[in-house]
Amino acid sequence: MRHPAVNTIAFVATKPITYNVNDVFIGNLTQQELILDEGIAAALAVLQHVRIHHYNESEGEAVEAAMLGKEFAAQVGAKYRLAVASGGYALVAALRVVGVKSGDKVLTNAFKLAPVSGAIASVGAEAVFVGVAEG
Repeated sequence: MRHPAVNTIAFVATKPITYNVNDVFIGNLTQQELILDEGIAAALAVLQHVRIHHYNESEGEAVEAAMLGKEFAAQVGAKYRLAVASGGYALVAALRVVGVKSGDKVLTNAFKLAPVSGAIASVGAEAVFVGVAEG
């Protein structure tokens, strides 16, 4: 069965916010952005036809998960792409790609979320916490 293409990027993307290096962030780091009704409808359409993985598409079939990866790669000019389930795993993949190995030291800021240290530790590296001060 062929399913209609859904442009998920357009439904969840909002206008990018640009900050100046001297701007002070006053937003809420724990509050997620509102998901528009169109985005919720697109997600439900994907869930209803149960083809949510990029690796289970058939010849000539358009699976949204695969299309999202292809569209995103095209948008950023990348030849390859890799979709992962979490930001923590994305960090693990990035550390492996750049060759971080057991015993390496990786600089990270001291004010961070737990998955950052977990990703560093999972490749056998050591997190070195750094702080930032004015001046």
